[in-house]
Amino acid sequence: INDVVAQTRTFVDFGFREIVLTGVDIGDWHDGDVRLPQLIEQILRKTEIHRLRLSSLEPPGLSTELIDIIASEPRIAPHLHIPFQSASDEVRQAMKRPKYDIAHIVQIISDLRSKRSNLCFGTDIIVGFPAESDTDFAKTVDLLKSGEIAYAHLFRFSPRPGTEANNLENLLPYSMSRRMEILQKIDLENRTNFAQKFVGQIMNGIVEKCSPNGIYGHTDNYIHFYATGDAKRGSIVKVLAMRAGSMQIYGEVVS
Repeated sequence: INDVVAQTRTFVDFGFREIVLTGVDIGDWHDGDVRLPQLIEQILRKTEIHRLRLSSLEPPGLSTELIDIIASEPRIAPHLHIPFQSASDEVRQAMKRPKYDIAHIVQIISDLRSKRSNLCFGTDIIVGFPAESDTDFAKTVDLLKSGEIAYAHLFRFSPRPGTEANNLENLLPYSMSRRMEILQKIDLENRTNFAQKFVGQIMNGIVEKCSPNGIYGHTDNYIHFYATGDAKRGSIVKVLAMRAGSMQIYGEVVS
């Protein structure tokens, strides 16, 4: 924990405005009895970092303590990436993934958004795992149609030598492609609908690139922004969102 806090302080001293906590499974991180929620509290208390973002967080890592911090601490970016992989318990079991109640996780997401309305939730989905039936796939469709997920990273299942799944009977290519097309269409609607919510609002962002035509970066809730106006790379800006695309807003710098 001391190393992470010290490294964060060093980055802050060099002028970085956002730090991302990343790892194989950050929800399972611990230093003795100290776990992720306590690490976050220490970073926020002992450094002047403007924005702390959590990277991919496995669903079982959404502890009550972590949820409370995310809900109440404005310096934590309102963005969580939760890799479900599939909404089917049977498919996740075949993948040898941890057991959890997906309905409970979705309810947590909904409750969090009621406390921080601009929260963005993303996920990963593996399409066409060999054990995935039509019923299993329909559950994933329902998850993406629920309105709780802003965006999804969609991947076709691909066999890997040496794994158990490599010996399973693969889905026919046509069926996998059809399922991918269905999810891609839903995902595009979700991305656009989420960004559209913020048209007319002022968004906080960090400038990542500058050009003669304007600036580019990400808002605190992970929407790409393109804006006219002047600002330095690495600076914090307020952008008036004037129109939206797929997880994108276009507008102008207002301060």
